[in-house]
Amino acid sequence: MDLREAHPSSLADWLEAIQRDTHPEREVAWWERLARSYVAYTGKRELTADQRKVAFNILLNISLEGSPEMRSNGLASLPEGALAELRALLREQG
Repeated sequence: MDLREAHPSSLADWLEAIQRDTHPEREVAWWERLARSYVAYTGKRELTADQRKVAFNILLNISLEGSPEMRSNGLASLPEGALAELRALLREQG
């Protein structure tokens, strides 16, 4: 289980984006935190591909401090308490 199922990008795309970043170490650490949180959440339960994408997008939006509407987009498709658990996972992985 990895991010490619929810955020498909080629290795070349990832490397290019990270290399263009002013602080590539921070960018890598940010993605690692997001990936650990995603795997921790999706690895504990059986979710459909769409639910895994929703979980990823919510984690992404929380990490980017997106609007509450963006954070909860699709939340109804996830198990109860998902938003609180996703937030907690990001804090734990931080």
